[in-house]
Amino acid sequence: MLSNAQRTKILLFLLDNRFHTVNEITQKTDLKNNTVSFHLGKFLKAAWVICTVKGKFHYYRLKNAQVAALIETMLVLAPRKEILSFTQNKVYLRLKQARVCYDHLAGELGVNLLQQLLQKKWITNTASGLVITSHGSLQLAQKFNISFAAFELQDTMILATCPDWSENKRHLKGALGRQLLRFMFVHAWLYFPVEDSRAVALTAKGRRKFKEYFD
Repeated sequence: MLSNAQRTKILLFLLDNRFHTVNEITQKTDLKNNTVSFHLGKFLKAAWVICTVKGKFHYYRLKNAQVAALIETMLVLAPRKEILSFTQNKVYLRLKQARVCYDHLAGELGVNLLQQLLQKKWITNTASGLVITSHGSLQLAQKFNISFAAFELQDTMILATCPDWSENKRHLKGALGRQLLRFMFVHAWLYFPVEDSRAVALTAKGRRKFKEYFD
């Protein structure tokens, strides 16, 4: 899918986990409407995106977190696109610093979050994969109001990692990654500095809380 530059542009834009019309995708990818529609048709057939119709508008979004993870994995393997302008470099640096990867945090901030959770022994690596420690369960419940009993009632992956294309490391995904990102938005730790971009940034409160909890 990512061997085509046009398809890559569209999929990267859709990694924000929001619904978009063809016109919105066209404006943000600098592609023509018929080109975007053609590739979206391919994605629908491949079950990579879903489409919701409201009135005369069709809204498209990536199907699920598994598709997003596959795209991120393919981006790690793909040749890095050459940056040719100041604007392109600015966009890249914002995404590299912190971004939404479908439903979890990615970029430098996302990689650092995973490393801090491991370093503080809130989670740990075992032969069967990542697990939450008893200390971590207590801390996450107290500081982030995350209940793991609720996870156990759902058929969901609690802990997993995702390859990070900008850092060549891994960041946290799964139910914990999703809940942490949701908490950070609800409690105004993070915001979108640019409209219709996956790039996110810490608020003043977010910087204080990250330092308090993870430094």
